[in-house]
Amino acid sequence: MLGPAEKAILNLQALADINEAIRLEPEELRHLSQRAWIYTSLDGHDAAERDLSEVIRRKANSRSYWERGHFFESTKKDFPSAIADYTAAIECAEREKAATGGYSEFPLEVLYQSRGQLYEKLGEPDKAAADFEKEKL
Repeated sequence: MLGPAEKAILNLQALADINEAIRLEPEELRHLSQRAWIYTSLDGHDAAERDLSEVIRRKANSRSYWERGHFFESTKKDFPSAIADYTAAIECAEREKAATGGYSEFPLEVLYQSRGQLYEKLGEPDKAAADFEKEKL
């Protein structure tokens, strides 16, 4: 098992590698998302949030909003922002499905489940139940 020092070294190497990938493929948004999670593991929460917000700025879709919402919920414990992003993700997924005849970047049922679980955690059972009901559709 790796100790904290070894984990930090591996995360710093991963950061260097993903920075090189971003340099080589600056339009590949997946790299920014990956770097955000590396920053999170290094306690660089502001840098992670900047990268996830940049992904949304460049390509707002259900996946990008869900990912930042998950970050707000799991890392920053900023629940109002997480709910706002989960809601934006749901709205994007519904538009994506309408535009493509059924495909969305991120599964709509997972988006409702994510938001419903957060509502449940926040003690809002009616809102949670509504999302869990939509998740089944």
